[in-house]
Amino acid sequence: MKPKMASLLILLVFLSSCKKSVNMQNIISEVDKKVLTTISGMDSKEFACKVFNPYYDFGKSLCFAVKTPRDDAAALIMAAVDGYVQTASWQDDYGALHTTYQMKHDPAYKIAFDVGHTGANGDLLKEQGIDPKVYRTTIMYIPPSKDK
Repeated sequence: MKPKMASLLILLVFLSSCKKSVNMQNIISEVDKKVLTTISGMDSKEFACKVFNPYYDFGKSLCFAVKTPRDDAAALIMAAVDGYVQTASWQDDYGALHTTYQMKHDPAYKIAFDVGHTGANGDLLKEQGIDPKVYRTTIMYIPPSKDK
């Protein structure tokens, strides 16, 4: 084998063994779009997260009321993030399901959800123009962000 061909072959083997670079911003955009599309597909209304606690800074959190029952909403969210996140369990805390996932491509990035019944916040949601008898579930979505 000629030296040039051997060098080229070695370079090809090396390049094929290199890990493909991952663009986290593209992945974050994909999963964010998928989550928001899933939530909007549940016939949702967005509301101010301050309903839950007017003194807390919810940062980039997004809150929605949906017509879908709580457990079904959580299952739809799990399906939406499947493939993007590592496995995590949902914790039932007084009727609200909570979870925080680590992103598969970079575990320093987290995405979180809180899915609960509207009952406990019914009066506060009415003030936002949301009928808790129609919108049965609340979802708090904390988009992917990197740990500091």
